[in-house]
This record gives sequence, C-alpha cells and structure tokens, in this order.
Amino acid sequence: VSATVSCSVYDAVYRATPYSTAPYCVRYKMGEEKEQENLLLDRSGRLEDLYIVGVLIGRGSYSMVHKCLHKGKTERACKVYKKAHLLTSLVPSHVNTLVKLSHPQIMTIHDVFETDAELHIVTDLATGEELLERIERSEHYSEKEASQAVHTVLSALQYLHNQDLPHGAVLPENLMYQSESPNAKLKLSEMPMPKLSQSPTAPQIYSAPHFNSEMSTTALKCSGDIWSLGILIYIMLCGSEPTLEELTEQVDRECEGLWSDVSASARHLITRMLQE
Repeated sequence: VSATVSCSVYDAVYRATPYSTAPYCVRYKMGEEKEQENLLLDRSGRLEDLYIVGVLIGRGSYSMVHKCLHKGKTERACKVYKKAHLLTSLVPSHVNTLVKLSHPQIMTIHDVFETDAELHIVTDLATGEELLERIERSEHYSEKEASQAVHTVLSALQYLHNQDLPHGAVLPENLMYQSESPNAKLKLSEMPMPKLSQSPTAPQIYSAPHFNSEMSTTALKCSGDIWSLGILIYIMLCGSEPTLEELTEQVDRECEGLWSDVSASARHLITRMLQE
C-alpha cells in the first residue's frame, strides 16, 4: 500500500510509490553525466529518492502518466511503461537519444529510472489542454492561430529530422500546452518508446499510406511525420477529420462550405503535406 508523504499542501495529492522492494533499479545519466562512456549509472538511486509520485493524470495504450513532485518542489510528469510491452534491447539506446535532445518545443526529459518491470520517464509537466481541445473550446480559431501552432510543430520536427530522427507519433494527444494561459507554449511530447507490438494505436488517417513501421527508411518515416501534421492542419482549418478517400477531393476542389474561409496557400500546403 502506498504511504502518504508528509509534504504540507501536497499531502492530499502526492503519495510515494514503494519501489524499495524492487530487486533492480538503475538511474540513467542526465546532464553532463550523459556525455560519459556508460549510459547507466550503477547506483541505488530510486525514483522515490528524488520524487514524490502523485495522482494519475493520463493513460495511453502502453503507459500511464502521474503527476510527480521533485524534492526541490518542482512539479513534473512521470510516464510509466511496463517493460513487458517494450523492445527492451532497444530501450537503452533510445533513452540515450531522448536525453540528449534539447529544443524549446519538445518536452524536456529530466530523469529516467528502470526497474525489473518498469521504465519511468520524468518530463516537463504540461497543465494545459491538448491542441485540438483548445481549438474545440475556441469560438473562432483563425488561420493565423493555426499557422502559429504549425510553425511550433514544424520547428520541433525540423530539429529532429536534421538529426535523422523521425518522431513517429505526431498526434493530437502528443501536442500539449504548458499551461491554461492563452500565451502558453505548445510542446511536442518525447518520441515514443520502441514497443513489441507493431499494431497501430492511432487512427489510420494519421499514418501515411506509404508508411510501414518495420520496413520504411528514416526518410520515409520523417515524411510520415509531415503527413500526420498535414492531417492535423486539415482538422484545425476544416473542423472535422477527413477520410482517406476524401483527402484529394476535399482539398483540391473549389472552396465550398467548411473550406470557404481557408486560403489558397493553406490548401496548397495541406495538399503538399498529404502527398503519398
């Protein structure tokens, strides 16, 4: 049973997770340490030594996300993966890539812990809504606002693609605002962990027709990110999710109905991004 940690106003929210019984626990090197030869630090540092793990704030197909409190009183997010779902042989090299990334539009990874059964990734905490949630509650989401959001995502993707790193999950749930403020930064989540199952977990529309996760080259995988972003732009400007059969017809034809306020340059951009 998790024990409540005495921490003033956080008593009702944060609870320490009992990892002390785990027979194996390592902490990945961060900051200057990650430049050293060995990726893992052979020390007994546990998640609970540095963080107070709190309430569940999100759940994915292969992970759960908890709010957590750094002992220095900084709120962060802790994503928990069951290693049984991961390609564990690829995890160390993948984590090594993740912790070296540094871009203002990509979630920062602050710590990584691994036990016998789980992988814990501590990142920035985004308290705002997802991109599409903000659009849905907006009375009028303009093309200018969409352009600003797209520029943010393209900046993050350019940073990754320049290093031959496809993101692989440019999806609505992976684009979060840092806070509820109207001026909050939009951030792209870290690249997903390598999983045993190749079954798609996102709607098929976000996967480019030419994309095959097992056989595609890095260049094709990067183009898959652009396709996914093209779908997001379509939704932002049109207000609905397209079907594969509708794409060319709806974007290329003369503006009618939902497309009447979309500029020719925006339609051209979407068409270019959704090329097979």
